[in-house]
Order: sequence, then structure tokens, then C-alpha cells
Amino acid sequence: MRFLKQICAVAALCAATAVEAGSGCTLLQPLGKASKELQLGDSCDLRESPGSTFKIPLALMGYDAGLLKSAQEPEWAYDPSLNAPFKSWRQATTPRRWLRYSVVWYSQRLTRSLGMLQFQRYVDDFSYGNRDLSGDAGQDNGLTHAWLSSSLKISPQEQMDFLQKVFAGDTAVSPQVHQKLRQALPGYEVGDLQVIGKTGTVWQLDQNGARSPLQSGWFVGLIQEGDAAYVFVHLRREAVAETGFAGSRARMEFLSQLPLLIEQIGH
Repeated sequence: MRFLKQICAVAALCAATAVEAGSGCTLLQPLGKASKELQLGDSCDLRESPGSTFKIPLALMGYDAGLLKSAQEPEWAYDPSLNAPFKSWRQATTPRRWLRYSVVWYSQRLTRSLGMLQFQRYVDDFSYGNRDLSGDAGQDNGLTHAWLSSSLKISPQEQMDFLQKVFAGDTAVSPQVHQKLRQALPGYEVGDLQVIGKTGTVWQLDQNGARSPLQSGWFVGLIQEGDAAYVFVHLRREAVAETGFAGSRARMEFLSQLPLLIEQIGH
């Protein structure tokens, strides 16, 4: 666990930077209580590529199918012929490392092992977004790319509906699978708040469906505060091109505001 010290000092400033109108969405709900919700932003029903937040359903698939065993197994060796762009991807990878560093080749090996029929069946069973695994137009690459700024899309509200089921253990997989997912997800601490979650960075698409220079960043997951638990979805849609990864910016943005958000939703 990493302790995050960057908490907003001025509540009003945190509230102002949470989600600018039209730029994204923040949703916070007590686990199992969808009727009580904090919502910021006016585009919570607008669908976006899930990017690496899709590793949450992928992990459920992998554990349920027996391809993944625990947070540490299997460890799959890196194939140098992949020419992975990041040092963190160019080494043997476990499920925990896969989720922490968003190792794309690990996801793609997993989906290839599932095969398209089983892959599609899981996505349908999860009612995940638009369920479209066709991939990039004319590329026949849905098995390995559908969730990467491509055909598969999900709205923040749909993410919330899915994650409520995931963290309540109410999807079409066993309770043991849900527990293994929780154990493998990256963790963070904000004061007394324990957070597990997954980031995602995607390229926004223009009116022709081509990738633009603009990014969107997700951070989704579960917050534990004593006996209380909250599900969260944070989507940052950026209006200017920035370097680095929008998913990391979304995580820092959300965690810096978290105490204020918890205070707003109440106990």
C-alpha cells in the first residue's frame, strides 16, 4: 500500500477541481446502496472506451476460467519480440503486476487463451457497456484490442452498475473469484481510507472515429472506511493534449479530493 499525502488543504478548491462541467464524471455510492449517490459532472451517461479499467472484468474472466490462479500466479514470461514500449512491461508478469502496471500483452495473452466465443460470452454475461468486441474497423482485432480506444465502450454510470455487482460478489462468477480480484488490485491509503482501484488511459475519438491527440483518464474501484464501503467511478476528459497518462492524473485528482467526497455523501 502507498500512503497518499497530497490531500487538498482547501475544501472549496477541491470541490471546484473535482469535475468541471462537461469535462467528465465522478460517481460515489455506498456499496449496495445505489439509491444514495454523489454525482459530479454532466456527462455520466456518455460512453467512453474503458481502457485498462477493463482489466477488472478481464481478471474475473481469467480467474473464473482457471487461467489465473492467485495474485502471484501464473507468472508469464515476457517475449522480447513484442518490443513493449515500457520497461515495466518488459519482464515476467504476475496478475498483481499486470494490474498495477497495466501490462497490455498480459491482457492480450489472456483474451487469446479465452478465445472470442468465451470472451464475448463473459462480456454479455456482465452486461458490460455496449458489449461490442469487433475492434478497430476493418482490422479484425477485437480479441486483442476492443477495449483499447476501440469498439468497446462504457459510460461512467454503466461502470458504476457493473462495479456495484463486482464488489457485492453478484456477477456470474464464484465468490472466490471476486475475492481473488480484490487481492490482486492495486491499493492506496488516504488517511484512514483504504482504496483499491484501477486506472485507465484512452484516446478520445473524433467525429470520424479516429483517435485525437486528447486523452481521457479513468480511476474506478472500492473504498473501505471501517465497516463502511463505497464504490467509485472517476472519469477525467481532457480538453487539451497533455504528456504522460490521463489515468494517472485521474487517480491523483480523485484521491486528493476523496475525504471531501466522503464527507459530502455522508455516512
